Amino acid sequence: MLKYMIVLIQFLFVFNLNASVITFDPPPCSTCGYVKSLYEESGVSFNGSFTHYGMGSNSRAVNDIAGGAIRFAYGSSMSIQLSSGALFTLHQVDLAEYSSVFDGDEIAVLFTGFKDNGTTVSQTFTIDGLRDGAGGIEDFETFIFSPGFTDLTHVEIGSDIFSMDNLIVSAIPIPAAIWLFGSGLIGLIGIARRKKA
Repeated sequence: MLKYMIVLIQFLFVFNLNASVITFDPPPCSTCGYVKSLYEESGVSFNGSFTHYGMGSNSRAVNDIAGGAIRFAYGSSMSIQLSSGALFTLHQVDLAEYSSVFDGDEIAVLFTGFKDNGTTVSQTFTIDGLRDGAGGIEDFETFIFSPGFTDLTHVEIGSDIFSMDNLIVSAIPIPAAIWLFGSGLIGLIGIARRKKA
């Protein structure tokens, strides 16, 4: 019985951490970018005004050399939500300087999450402004969201002049589905025990 309960707990733990890494790959081309109003990847929808660009042959910290990213110029904005409309959690994100024009300037990037219960949660990450990655191009830093960034309907980004990559998102499982699976598993355990007796 204990063995079956451990399996159930492990399943529920993994089910809750079913995260997707949004890599923004592939880029539109290796040396250019273009303004988008909608981008979708792995069931996550990004709406606003931003540039999807490629890193070309230059290398950088954290990200693969051929990967794409999202760049926020002056006046850029973005709203993030699941394409299905389900609730979600943000776990972490990679942020970097926008270009050499802003070398040495720290940039504060504000994420505001809108929760299912009508409240909001916000967090500001500050990019160091140093282009110190390999290859002389933007060096992405990893930032972790606080535990409050869960049960979100959508998230808005209220800053500009930065780049974003490797956003980790997970959908909130529907409680009814978890309990249905759990009760089914417990029923199977009961049947198995009766057969042994």
